[in-house]
Amino acid sequence: MNFKKAAAIILTAVIVILSFAGCSANKNNEQSTESVSESELSSEEASKVVFAEFISAKNGTPVEVKAFVQAKTVLDGGKGGEISLYAQSVDGAYYIENMKVSGDEYEKLTEGREIAVRGIKSDSDGWIKISSPELVSIGEKIYVADPVAMTKGYQTGDLYSMLNEKLSFTNLTVTSSEDADSNEVPFIYKRDGTGEEGDDIYFTASDGKSECMFVVSSKFNPSYSDLYKTCQSLKTGDIINVTGFMGWSDNLAEVDVMKIEKSK
Repeated sequence: MNFKKAAAIILTAVIVILSFAGCSANKNNEQSTESVSESELSSEEASKVVFAEFISAKNGTPVEVKAFVQAKTVLDGGKGGEISLYAQSVDGAYYIENMKVSGDEYEKLTEGREIAVRGIKSDSDGWIKISSPELVSIGEKIYVADPVAMTKGYQTGDLYSMLNEKLSFTNLTVTSSEDADSNEVPFIYKRDGTGEEGDDIYFTASDGKSECMFVVSSKFNPSYSDLYKTCQSLKTGDIINVTGFMGWSDNLAEVDVMKIEKSK
């Protein structure tokens, strides 16, 4: 799935480019769950607008979308706060940045959970997001997206067309990065190598033809997480499989890693 497909596929996401008057939230009601497939979602949402309309909307436009949580940032302490998350539907994906939630709401936002969110369509150095988001409702349907399997020879343009989507990479070789002292290392803290343990970890990996940057974000996977520790154990030349989401920073592609498997 990519932006080129978006115009041809009817989507689960609802985009409302109008005032928000009359919209009401019922966020705290207990909901039963119902797992649904891509084909069922496409059929059910045949009367809804397409994801391409969200992409074509001007920055600063009010939007409302319905999608399904795929990953969320950590909210420690069980209290409310701001979180960011990746959400996806059958033909499009979203990054929802700094959304206020209560502790109870956070617990309900499990992988695959249906949500409705309103906010502002924004573009941060090429990363298309929903900013100033408000959680409208938490639904009962469950949909966990299958990752798009990336094949050899992917280019930056191909990656950008899959912005915010869940991707999988197989048989990648970890390549060396350069730290702040110009030393070649398997990974660095912060993108410029000036960070320390607890900061985001960056590394590069190649499929033999193309190289891509990967990041283990401390917001999604803090330093105490298994994924963070796995990343710290990487060596140049390691063969790995990676699952993550297509992010963007400073007009450069970076995959927001959620899983690393080392080949034995």
